[in-house]
Amino acid sequence: MKSLLHTAAVIVAALMLVEITGAALSRRDTPLPASSGRIEVFVKEGTGWVPVKTYDALCSDSPSYHGYMWNDWDNSGEYRDTMSFALIQSDFKKPVDIRVVSSDPFGSVDVRPTALGIRPEIIDSNTVEFCLSDYSSGKVSVEFDSDRYSNLFIICNCPDSGICPQSDSSLIYFGPGEHEPGEIILESGETLYIDSGAIVHSKVSVVGDDCTIAGHGILSGARLPHTGTQWATGEILIECNPDRKQVLKNLTVKDITIVDSPSWTLSVYNAENVMIDNVNIINWILNGDGIDLVCVRNAVVKNCFLRCYDDCISLKVRHNARPMSNLGNILVSDCLIWSDFARGIVIGPEAGNASVSDGAISDCTVENCVFLEHATIPEKDDVRGAFAIHQVKSPDWKPGIPPAMRSIRARGLVFDNMHSSGRAVVIAQEKDQEGISLMEDIVLEDIEVLDDGSDKVSVLEINTSGNIMSGITVSGFRRNGKNIIPHSWGRRVSGPDLNLLSPSLDVHISGNVEISFKK
Repeated sequence: MKSLLHTAAVIVAALMLVEITGAALSRRDTPLPASSGRIEVFVKEGTGWVPVKTYDALCSDSPSYHGYMWNDWDNSGEYRDTMSFALIQSDFKKPVDIRVVSSDPFGSVDVRPTALGIRPEIIDSNTVEFCLSDYSSGKVSVEFDSDRYSNLFIICNCPDSGICPQSDSSLIYFGPGEHEPGEIILESGETLYIDSGAIVHSKVSVVGDDCTIAGHGILSGARLPHTGTQWATGEILIECNPDRKQVLKNLTVKDITIVDSPSWTLSVYNAENVMIDNVNIINWILNGDGIDLVCVRNAVVKNCFLRCYDDCISLKVRHNARPMSNLGNILVSDCLIWSDFARGIVIGPEAGNASVSDGAISDCTVENCVFLEHATIPEKDDVRGAFAIHQVKSPDWKPGIPPAMRSIRARGLVFDNMHSSGRAVVIAQEKDQEGISLMEDIVLEDIEVLDDGSDKVSVLEINTSGNIMSGITVSGFRRNGKNIIPHSWGRRVSGPDLNLLSPSLDVHISGNVEISFKK
């Protein structure tokens, strides 16, 4: 085995407590994840309750503190909150009863996604119980008194029967306990397995084909330096194809939980045949994307649970890919998405440069995903959205425009009572560029927005900014069960300078657009 397990590692120094008036913020004397006992989780077995280890993780309250958190790379400004998560093993042969005990008393509890219909029973001011009926309901957010920044993620896994023999020379195995091996490098045919109960503090680089990262344990970047100036300059926690030159093939990442990356969390460049399945990511840093697929062909991202300050899942053609080639045949399905500030799932915004390369974005499908949270700066021209399609030239500092974006499908999406500053769907093109971009064959179907009915909630925004969108189809787009498209708009509208605003102000379509509406 050629893997290099470096022995040196950088440990984040303990930080002194800073008191911030009026902020429900937390301190870490040791790198998280750690078990503080703030929230305890139990699973019922027979007539008794068995404890499940619960971890704390940092998160970021952007609506309250975004301006203060900027460039707070090492958390020295203390503008962070602490959430918790619990990893539960169950075969779901029968429903799983959960008991949660909070050290702080509460008056109400929400368990989301709302569509699961879970009705928690408050036992006393510190205890709540509820039932997870099957594996499809095995990932939920538990929120006390509507506090989304001290919440609990319940993450259920079926027992793993696919553990490789530890004597296999192609296997790097970590069992229960904490490990700090230094950087882990996976070469062709190798597997990194982080078993249940293990916490591995390490950066992982994948440099070969046919590699796998798996297991029900935790990969943490908390002990790596969190640095930056305008942008984060810390390590990408899982970097697949770090030299970004050759085409990496046949990559699988599944089942692990990843916390506290110093930068992007899981990035894949110039690759074919990628499977990312049942991966859970919690990342608080401002440039901490969750999953980035850059110039990737033939990829599936499914059953994932992501909470990130920056984009949770981003599909792009980026200037530092070598070459800047196509991104296409991508499926994102059945994911739970929580974006604290930027975008939940975004196709773009870095979409190539036609004057440099013919690399373009096409054939992307996002389906059956639930967006639990999205918050952003409430500016009229802000292009952030929980689900966004954003066509912008890659930042290669060369003149040009992005190639055409084509054949993008979004269906079965639910936006579940997001922050009032959030936006459900935003489709936008770049303004003030060197030429005119084209976006075509975009389908939005079976989309549901759940909220309190406030007129402040933005549901659908489309803006060409002097470019062209054609072949846009909107079908079955509802807000609280009601169609959002006014009947007066008819079944099809087009024109070089549309400016359509729904009476409730939740739909705004502007620019050179050709769009069809279906019930």
